[in-house]
Amino acid sequence: MKKIGIIGGSGFNQIDGIESLEHIEVNTEYGNPSASIQRYKIEDLEIYLLKRHGNNHTIAPHKINYRANIEAFSNLGIDKIIAFAASGAIDKSYKLGSLVLSSDAIDMTKTRANTFFDKDIVAHIDMSVPFCPNLQQAFLKSAKDANVLVVENGIAICTEGPRIETPAEIKFFEKIGATTVGMTLFPELTLAREKGICYISVAIISNFAAGMEQEKITADMLIENSRKSSESINKITLSLHKYLEYQKTCPCEHSIEGTVLNAK
Repeated sequence: MKKIGIIGGSGFNQIDGIESLEHIEVNTEYGNPSASIQRYKIEDLEIYLLKRHGNNHTIAPHKINYRANIEAFSNLGIDKIIAFAASGAIDKSYKLGSLVLSSDAIDMTKTRANTFFDKDIVAHIDMSVPFCPNLQQAFLKSAKDANVLVVENGIAICTEGPRIETPAEIKFFEKIGATTVGMTLFPELTLAREKGICYISVAIISNFAAGMEQEKITADMLIENSRKSSESINKITLSLHKYLEYQKTCPCEHSIEGTVLNAK
């Protein structure tokens, strides 16, 4: 049986078209994940959905227990994760409600527990290829099958939050190459890499970044525009079973090899 984990962000917290079979409570050594994990099944694929911000969206980006979330997926034997996140558009060509598949990323977070190796082992995880190329291709094939346009090669920058960025910060981010801005990609991405989990990130364009189009960015705006993409995301999700591989042929599961420093 194939398995995949999906992390839902603002505006996408359920899969329509198939019934949730159960809610799984998972406890980890890092505490509880953001919410119980919903299990779905379509054909030969089991889908495990986690609401990143909790059932009622009460967990701020900088307060999310990212280690518990990733550990919970790992404990359930899930080795592939697709993460969705409401994001601001820095690239002016992006449209509200569109989906942008990230190919690279920039971390601007400050205070988050960002590694599983913080006790007796030092590991410098390699991020030369930040996202799993095989999982990206499966997602793109599913999107094509569902007749959903996905913008490729996004560069996502992750800020600490929970405040929105300033116009000057956005100008700076644009100069260093970012095309989308959000608050949840890190350390989610690097923790998945440390666990050898294939991980990709899909930005849901919920607003234009500060200083661009709108005078003010509101929570209602973020949720409303993110929800516009929910139908497209559902269509892609329901097609995934056709393109996911049972066996890994990517290097993600071996990502920790050669990265640990031995003090002996």
